[in-house]
Amino acid sequence: LSVSVLRDWMSFEEDYGAGVNPKKAQHEAQEKLTGWDFWRETLGSPKLVCAPMVEGSELPFRILVKRYGCDLTYSPMMNSAQFIKLKDSKLRKREFSTCAEDTKMLAQFCGHDAETFLEAARYVEHHCDGVDINLGCPQNVAKRGRYGAFLMEDWGTIRSIVSTLHQNLSVPVTCKMRIFKDLQHTIEYAKMMEDAGASIIAVHGRTRAAKGADQGMADWSYIKAVKEAVSVPVIANGNILSYQDIGPCFEQTGVDAVMSAEALLWDPRLFSNPEMPLWQGRMFHLHGAYKQIGLSVAEEYLQLCHQYNYTGCACIKGHIFKLLHHSLQFHPKIREKLAREYTCTDVLASFDNVVSSLKEAEQETYKAPAEVTKKEPPKKEKAEDGPEEVVDYNIFDT
Repeated sequence: LSVSVLRDWMSFEEDYGAGVNPKKAQHEAQEKLTGWDFWRETLGSPKLVCAPMVEGSELPFRILVKRYGCDLTYSPMMNSAQFIKLKDSKLRKREFSTCAEDTKMLAQFCGHDAETFLEAARYVEHHCDGVDINLGCPQNVAKRGRYGAFLMEDWGTIRSIVSTLHQNLSVPVTCKMRIFKDLQHTIEYAKMMEDAGASIIAVHGRTRAAKGADQGMADWSYIKAVKEAVSVPVIANGNILSYQDIGPCFEQTGVDAVMSAEALLWDPRLFSNPEMPLWQGRMFHLHGAYKQIGLSVAEEYLQLCHQYNYTGCACIKGHIFKLLHHSLQFHPKIREKLAREYTCTDVLASFDNVVSSLKEAEQETYKAPAEVTKKEPPKKEKAEDGPEEVVDYNIFDT
């Protein structure tokens, strides 16, 4: 590394407490563990995994999901080329933040150049448990940047990146991939990563073209085939929308862990099998108890943002919109206020105020679970212009 890069690295180390970093001491004191040794001894044989999500799996959210049963997390995807261009260590820390409690975490990067990848990974290798290569991003920005799922045909580049990290980092390298339409091609693709040095392979059971409104269901049979073909731990990604999806995925794929992404954004408690899950989508029929749960989780998330001095406005706003979705749809003025809170002097205070306003608005109509009674049959009332049926849509009252 150049003198300037080393200087930046030293500054970055100071931000996280150089000399007292337990991960760094551990990495320097013992031989690097890989494959199953890494999976069992370092990661503790995880079963439930939070996926890497841009502006979604940042430090406070990682801590939050671990409180509710998550075993392993990933950082948001970071662009390796852009990361090394950040000359100020504080800017890098804004891109990648961690703490002593942030254990069992993989730092994910994307890119197409092995040396650039290695340079970026060296900044964080002593602040994570492993470095993951994003080979699954299907968005147009990945196509323009030539990374993610748009490297699927360039096996030479992928092999070079995996082997370079495997040979030069003090932590293991892992891969997160998508499938090809051809099953055998998918199997050979995964085996190539394993042969290059990947210690874990996470398989998203969708093709590169399956995204957005056209993503459809993930194909677990492809994940099962990969698991049977490789000898490293495999994580299944796709179709985990509720706790009830976890068991069938293990049974049908034989994988070592399951991963959820979008569903965790709507309910970070998903892995704890909550009695009252927060479903995604427009559910006008949910009674006040559900909304109070969303408010409680949102407050817990904001407390973590305060605790770790996290002020990433876009991330926070995205989480608050999803956690409070079932309340915000009934309070458009507060929703508009939240939408405006994008750049402000005191980010966290602004979001705290939005949540407090919504909490006050909801308390006026909230009925505690113990007070909820059996729903009466719909009543009919006579309107001025004739008979009209008035239906109670609060169908979940029991």
